[in-house]
Amino acid sequence: MKTTDIPETGDLRPQLAHAVYNSRGVLSKYAPPTRAAKPVKKKSSDDLPIGTQQLFIDTIAYTYSLGAGINTLLTVDWDRLFSDNAPHKLRTIKYENRIPYVVECIRKWVKRRIDVFYYIWVREVASDVGEHWHLVMYLPARYHAEFAVYCEKLFEEVQGSKTRPLYSKQSLGETAVSEYGSWQLAQDINPDCRGYYLGAYLGKGELSERVFRGKLIPNDRKPVKHVEGRADYDASQGHILGSEHRIQRFDMSRELKRV
Repeated sequence: MKTTDIPETGDLRPQLAHAVYNSRGVLSKYAPPTRAAKPVKKKSSDDLPIGTQQLFIDTIAYTYSLGAGINTLLTVDWDRLFSDNAPHKLRTIKYENRIPYVVECIRKWVKRRIDVFYYIWVREVASDVGEHWHLVMYLPARYHAEFAVYCEKLFEEVQGSKTRPLYSKQSLGETAVSEYGSWQLAQDINPDCRGYYLGAYLGKGELSERVFRGKLIPNDRKPVKHVEGRADYDASQGHILGSEHRIQRFDMSRELKRV
């Protein structure tokens, strides 16, 4: 009997196939109708919850009682960091995962040098600089210069030749700033206050007035209001978009959440 070899990758169906092979598939009438995927609703916020500024002040004061007072401020301007559209490893990370990734990188760096990593971070939006991120943490002064070098690698932007002039656009106590101002480091210039003004600065996004029975009344739970130095504690800190599960406007280390 004569046989015909069919290539392994060839069509195994007969040449004169049943019409079903040439017709378009039709869904059964019993199959459920297809539905368009629902858009994911992400949570958002326009300000910090009432009482957050006092929470930050008390939490930082608590770290001082442990002998590891939060004293270092890192600020990152995301829009400026990605403004040149150059390839950047942080650009490839989804926004809701970017901050946890950076925090984890910093945690590993700090834990190789000291035993604790106490931190608080806050997201803000300003009309002139867009969205930026503040991270305060405990870091002994002897590691500040080394940490600035690490920030160069983490954010892929080298330090500038010198810090900016006082009262230009930098934080008080600025110790290092990147070449294009995408990130900056500063120290608490009032350590005797046990982080009071550092916590107040982080919590400036809390409303200075709240609605009570349809009327605006002063927010008595916000200890620092109005303009202190160069910071406007009454100004809105912008609309923050989180994930579908969390607002993600601020967070702190697990040890401090237990207090």
